[in-house]
Amino acid sequence: MKTDLDILNEMQDILDELSSSEVITVSSSSHLLLLRDNLKFEDTSWFKSLTQQIVTLDSAATFTPKNDAHKIAAKNAVIEAVSEISDLLNLKMSAL
Repeated sequence: MKTDLDILNEMQDILDELSSSEVITVSSSSHLLLLRDNLKFEDTSWFKSLTQQIVTLDSAATFTPKNDAHKIAAKNAVIEAVSEISDLLNLKMSAL
């Protein structure tokens, strides 16, 4: 059985893959949500923040930009979401 730390590390591995590939897929965001659901600690505020950022990634996976400005805005939103999720994971890992 995976510990919370194992799950958080697996989530970080997914983020590392997303950062290197720059391609967001629905399966990546779904996998992050599934992993989130398996965490055992309780921290409503942390879970809410994490979920909001994962939803941003999920939206980016299905978004079709209509012009360069939309493409740039979407890319920046993904970069910010990945960074925020990473920060949340690091915060929680340091507390375990």
